This record gives sequence, structure tokens and C-alpha cells, in this order.
Amino acid sequence: MANQRIQLIALSVLLWIGYLLIHYYFLSFPFDAEASIILAIRIVAIHAILFYVNYLILLPKLLERNRYVGYFLSLAVLIVFTYILFSLSNELPFVHDALETGRHRRFHGAPRLERAFRSRIFINNIISSLAVLFISSTYWTIRRNQQRKQREVNLMNENLQTEMKFLKSQINPHFLLNAMNNIYYMATTKGEKAPDMIMKLSEMMKYVLYETNAKQVLLSREINYINDYIDFQRIKFEKQPDIRVDLSAVDGHKNISHMILIPFIENAFKHSNLDDDTGFVEIKLSTSGQTLQLLVRNTVGKAATKDKTGGIGLENVKRRLEYLYAGKYELNIRGKGDVFSIDLKLELK
Repeated sequence: MANQRIQLIALSVLLWIGYLLIHYYFLSFPFDAEASIILAIRIVAIHAILFYVNYLILLPKLLERNRYVGYFLSLAVLIVFTYILFSLSNELPFVHDALETGRHRRFHGAPRLERAFRSRIFINNIISSLAVLFISSTYWTIRRNQQRKQREVNLMNENLQTEMKFLKSQINPHFLLNAMNNIYYMATTKGEKAPDMIMKLSEMMKYVLYETNAKQVLLSREINYINDYIDFQRIKFEKQPDIRVDLSAVDGHKNISHMILIPFIENAFKHSNLDDDTGFVEIKLSTSGQTLQLLVRNTVGKAATKDKTGGIGLENVKRRLEYLYAGKYELNIRGKGDVFSIDLKLELK
């Protein structure tokens, strides 16, 4: 922000210097070099006052507040004030001397020509003053639009970040609720497995707690969490469920957003019918260059087709993907018969 302000000030100074040189060039025809620079400085100084009074006071205080009558009356007063400044500055010794050199050089003995020249100077000053007002108004309008757009972008980012924190906070309680229900079930029916499930849950929650504020984590850490989650799910069954996992073609040194994959896997287990002999969950994760692909397939039991908790998982992760990987992901969700599948392709950062 400070660098932008310095650059803007430097650009403004350069533009005013350029404006000064333009006036010096045109004044050098009727006046000598010294007189030309004095008169050019006078014009630029008065026009600078005109520019910044309009830009810093009249436009933001009157026009921006829709006080149009007051604004245009103030412009008229400002133009009259500009004319008075030009007239009064004519009496300054160095300005008076500069004007006299021009008069002697070009109009000695020709008063009519001198009066015509002074009238033309007066008209030129009015026209140039109006031009300065137009430029300052245009510049103010452009800057105001830029600032408004920047405020909108900043507000949008703040809202998105707030929403992201809220969405991320939903993941862990949602999983924890399911896990505690499973542990309660195991403790009441198959108590010997409950300690293993508690230990596995403890390992998983360590990762969640210590990594929850990280924007990016190593893919290997996320895979460890996925493996722990799958192991946690296996413990619930008497016999080995049909869980097919292939995580071998993954570069674990890549970075990925924290907890972006697990909702898809959690959803597969949540709605699957692994208790049935025909039920299965299939998970395949691979990377190629910067592209990650996650394929998840699962059979869906009749009793699991509806999510009584409100379906936080998939809707949550879709919104997170749109925020974190907008334009850099493809998500295809399909349901065919009793098989539900998810195909996610992600361009890793």
C-alpha cells in the first residue's frame, strides 16, 4: 500500500512537470526563456490549486453526497476565484516584469495587438481552467470506482475467509459425532474392540488439531489420515469388509489443502452397505505432475440413501473446492443403480 502511494505521488509530480513544460513551450514564442518559465510556473501553480480543491474538497464533499446544485455553484465560484488569482498575480513584481518583456518584444507601438493578445490569454486561461476541472473530475471518478471495486473485493475475501473457517469447523464435529456413535456401539456390543477404536480416533484427532490452521499440508500427511480413517472403519466389522484401497501412485511431497479429500471418503463409508455381502468401497488416489485424481466408488444400501444429519460433508467440500481451487478442479458425481461414484481432479498449488 505504501509503495502504491509513493508511485502515485511520483506519477502526479511527473505529470505536473510535463504540464509545466507544455506551457513553457507555448509561452516561449512571445516571451523570452526566463519570462516563459515564470509565467508557466504561475499557470501550473494556479491550476494545481484548482485541480486539488475540486478533487479533494468539492467532489468528495458535494458531488459524492449528491449535492449537485452546491457543487456546480462552487465550481462557478472556483472559476471566478481562479480569474482573481490570475489578475492579482499579474501585480507580483516578477510576474509583472515577465509580462512586460513580452509586451516590449511583441507589441511595442501596437496597443490593439496587445489588447487582442491579452484577451486571447484570458480566454485560454478560462478554457484551460475548465479543462483542468474536467481532468480532475475524470480522475476522481476513476479513482473512486477503483477504490469501490477494491473495497468490494476486500469485503468478499473477508466474507469468504469467514465462511471457510465456518465450513472447516463443521468437518471435525461431523466426523467426531459419527466416530463417537461408532465407539458407543462397539462398547455396548463388542467391547474388546472399543480401546483400539479410541486409540485410532486419538491419533486422527491429533492430526486434525495440530494441522487445522495450516492452509497447505503435505499430501503424505493427508494420506496417513485417510489410512487411519479407513482402519477405524474396518474395526467396526466382524469379518473383513470389501474395502479396496490404492494409494500407491501418489507423490507424498506435494502440498494440498487440509482435509479436502476426507469428506468424499467419509461419504462413501457413511452411505455404503458394507454389512452386505455385495457391498464395497473403492478408493484410488494418484498424482501425475501437479494433477491429483481421486476416484471413490461405493455401493449404496437402501437404509443409507438418506443423510439424516443434513448432508454437511459433500456440500461443505464443494464450497471449499470452489474457494480454494476455483477453475483448477473437476468434480463428477454419479449414481448408477446401487453404485455411487466420485471423480475428482485437482491442480495442486
